[in-house]
Amino acid sequence: MKQTFYLTFLILFFAQLTAIAAQSEETFRPMKGTEQPISERKTETGNCYIFENYTVKTTASEGVGEKIVIYKRAATTTNYCDSRARPYLSIENPDANYFIGLSGVFLFVDSGTSVESRGLEIFNLETKKSIYATEYHDSVALQNGRYVLYDKVSAKAGAVKTCREAAKWKKEGFSIGWVRNTKIDLQTLKESPAGALRCIALQ
Repeated sequence: MKQTFYLTFLILFFAQLTAIAAQSEETFRPMKGTEQPISERKTETGNCYIFENYTVKTTASEGVGEKIVIYKRAATTTNYCDSRARPYLSIENPDANYFIGLSGVFLFVDSGTSVESRGLEIFNLETKKSIYATEYHDSVALQNGRYVLYDKVSAKAGAVKTCREAAKWKKEGFSIGWVRNTKIDLQTLKESPAGALRCIALQ
């Protein structure tokens, strides 16, 4: 009897964990430092995110990535999730694009299929143009609404002797890569180092 009770308890416990995990996967997690949507909902083909001044609709592609469509919200308009109106801006999906955040007039798009090296493209919604594109590793964030901080993959390798875990990583079958904390000023679009070169493990 006790065994049956514990077995039932375990099944229900893991089922709940699975449900929580699935629910959390559906929740949009914007790039750190960017705006949180006022509301969001799933559509038949993707997702719709409502911000204070813009509505962003994403449509999943057959393979990877998504088409991103932006509507400028009028004062009398609640949202454009079901709208067939002409978009304010459309961003196609040439390279596995994913919408990751919006802050003021800046929209951020992640791209690529590699976990280790991602693409980042920044759009100015006032000019409707892409204003910056780069590659990053692992993390990217917005600070004070002005500075984009990210790990830039370095073409120049550092000294292996400064990498404490190099031997361990090589033994585990990884190769050694190098990144540097980097900062982009959205007002000037100038890029500058924001930290020392450091090693990372690559597949």
